[in-house]
Amino acid sequence: MKGVWHLAWRYLCFHKYKTLVLVASIGLIVFIPTGLNVLVKKGSEQLTARAEQTPLMLGRVGSPLELVLNGLYFQSDTPPPLNFGDYLAIKDMDMGQVIPLHTGFRSRGFPIIGTRLSYFSFRHLALQEGRWLGFLGEAVIGASVAKETGLQVGDTIISAPETAFNLAGAYPLKMTIVGVIGKTSTPDDDAIIVDLKTSWVMEGLGHGHTDLSKDDASGFILNQNGKSIIANAAVNQFQEITPENIRSFHFHGNNGTYPLHAVIVIPKDQKHSALLQGRYQSHAALQLQNPSSIIGKLLETVFSVRQYVLIGAFLMVLSAGAMSVLVFMLSQQLRAHELVAMKKIGAAKSFVVGMVTCEIVMVLVSGVLLGMILTLLSEKYGLVFLQSIIVSGV
Repeated sequence: MKGVWHLAWRYLCFHKYKTLVLVASIGLIVFIPTGLNVLVKKGSEQLTARAEQTPLMLGRVGSPLELVLNGLYFQSDTPPPLNFGDYLAIKDMDMGQVIPLHTGFRSRGFPIIGTRLSYFSFRHLALQEGRWLGFLGEAVIGASVAKETGLQVGDTIISAPETAFNLAGAYPLKMTIVGVIGKTSTPDDDAIIVDLKTSWVMEGLGHGHTDLSKDDASGFILNQNGKSIIANAAVNQFQEITPENIRSFHFHGNNGTYPLHAVIVIPKDQKHSALLQGRYQSHAALQLQNPSSIIGKLLETVFSVRQYVLIGAFLMVLSAGAMSVLVFMLSQQLRAHELVAMKKIGAAKSFVVGMVTCEIVMVLVSGVLLGMILTLLSEKYGLVFLQSIIVSGV
C-alpha cells in the first residue's frame, strides 16, 4: 500500500502544474460558497453591532437610510442639515444623553467628524498616543488614517468640503493632530474627529483675523462708528489656529441656526425612548430613527439578493466541478499507454486502480484544505481586505 501512495505522490509532483491547477480549482469550488457566506455574515454582524450600540438618531426629514449610514459609518452622502437649536431642544428635554455630529468635510478622502468629547466615551475609544481634544483647531485621527497617511501627533492636516461645489464659501482649515485612536475595526478607524466648533470654523461661521483695534490695522478698516468696526476685503483671515491667534477667533450670528447633520440620542430607559419617538413621530422638519431597525431592513434586502448570488455561485461550482471531473478523465485517457505498460511489467489491476485513486484523493483533500484555509482567512481578514479595496477605489 505504501508503494501505491509513493507512486501517486511522485506522479503528482512530476506533473506539478496540472496538479496545482486542479488543487486550486477544487479549493475555489469549496471557497466560493463558504467564503461568500462568511463575508456576508461578518459584514452583517459588524453593521448590526454598531447600529445596536446607537439607540436613536435625530436628523432632518429625508432618507432614513442616508441619515443612519452617514451618522454611523460616515459613508453615505451628507444628509440635509438640522440646526444646533434642534440639538439644544432635545437636550433640554433631559430624557437621555445627546451627541451632535457634523460630517460635511473631508481630508485626504477621510471624513472629518465634528462632535463633543462625549462621543469618545460613547464609542469606547481609547488613545494609542497623544491626548484628547482640548482647543479649537485640534484633531484626533483614527488608526487607519494614521497608517495610510503616515501622520502622527504633531503633524497637521487640511480640511476640504465634502463636495467640490460647496457654495458656502468655506475655507480650508489647517488643523494640528494631537492624538491617534487605537484600532477598533469600526468606521472610527477611518475618521478625523474634531470639536464641533472647529467644524463651524470650516463652514465659515467662525473665523479669526487681524486685530482691527490696533493702530497698524487702519488699512483694513472700511468704516468705523464708535465701537463698531467694518473691515474691508483686504483683512487677513487666519487659516490655521495657533496659540498666538486663537483668541481672535469668534462666531457671528445665532448659534442655534448653525448646522449639524445628525444627533445621536441615548435615552435613559425604554420609557424615555418611547416618549421621544412619539414626540418626533409626526414632526414636520425632523425625524428620529432607530438605526438598528433601519440597518435590519437593509440587511433583509442584502440577504434576499444573497440568495440569488448563492444560486449563481452554486451553478458556477457545479460547472467547475464538472470541468475537474473532465480533466481527471482526459488525464487517464492520456495515460492509457503508461497504465498498460505498468500491467505488462507485472503490476496488478488493483495496484493500478489504487494508484489512480490515491492521486485523485490527494488532489481532492489538498483542494478541500485550500478552500477551508481561504475560508478561515476570509473570516479573519476578508472584511479588512474589502474595506481597503473600497477606500482605495474611492
